[in-house]
Parts: sequence; C-alpha cells; structure tokens
Amino acid sequence: MRWLLLLLLPAPASAATFFVDDVGASPFQDIQPAIDAARDGDVVLVAPGTYGPIDFGGKGITVRAVEPGPGTTIDGGGLGPAVQFGEQAPPEALLHGFTITGGAGLLVDSVGAIAGGGILVTRGSAPRISGNAITGNVAAMGGGIAVVNAAPQIYGNTIATNDGTSGAGGLWIHNPSE
Repeated sequence: MRWLLLLLLPAPASAATFFVDDVGASPFQDIQPAIDAARDGDVVLVAPGTYGPIDFGGKGITVRAVEPGPGTTIDGGGLGPAVQFGEQAPPEALLHGFTITGGAGLLVDSVGAIAGGGILVTRGSAPRISGNAITGNVAAMGGGIAVVNAAPQIYGNTIATNDGTSGAGGLWIHNPSE
C-alpha cells in the first residue's frame, strides 16, 4: 500500500534551463525572450555575442554568461538601462559574467533623475550582481549602477569608464530613511 501512495505524490518541480545564442542555434536569439519564458528558479545561459537590454521583471532567475568576459555583452543601445531589476526582484535573481555597456539610464520618479545607465536596481529589489564588467554607460546619477530603494548584493564586478552627468559615474545608492 505504501508503494501506491508514493506514486500519487506530485513530483517536485525542477528548474528549466534556457539557452540563448545570437546565431540561431537555440530557440532564443536574444536574452529578453528567454527571461520572459523563465519562471522563478530557472537558468538562462547565454553564449558569447551581443544582446539587447534586459529586464528581470521581478523574477528569481539566474542569467549567466556561458563564457564570462568581454565576448558576452548586454548593450543598452543608448535607449535606457542595459539591465533593470525592478518589481521586487528577489535575492535568487542573479546576473553573472557579462560586459554591460551602452546604457543611458531611466527617469526614476522617486528621485527625479535619470539613473542607472548600466544597471538600474529599484522597487525593493535584492538581486545578486557578480562578475560583470560595467563600462561605457551614462546617466545623470549612477552611470554604471544606480540603486534606488533597493538592497542588491554587488560583488566581484569591474565598474569603470561610465559617466554620471550630474555626479556618481560609477555607483550611486539612494535609499532615504523613512
């Protein structure tokens, strides 16, 4: 009888892995559609290439370069942040191994400034950001990274040659006390 009960228990859900490459060898040729398809706990592995901007959309997923370094790039295209963490991205959210460039920031209403050229972390998000090279981004505040009312873990990154037109070219943190 015990054996029958075990068969009726639901199987634990396993994390899915989504592969991205910009040459068409996988179902995803850009990172954002893979993020959109992913669920909490899933992994998005990215082959070397240059990809458009991404928004984690509050998901607790891993987005990781297969070959960390200058060959795997997220380029904001001068249209906004290259990477966004909003919507309360949880600590399980991880961005690792990319060159992040070409970001231009976004107007953050709560501070009234264009912030986060390379990476913008807002709305109580707490992602992990590691092993990235953040360079060639611009915003009024936090050309490289802007943290506004959030608590990310930022470690092992190189943040250099970003421009903060009103200050804080590298990293800007704005967490007012309430």
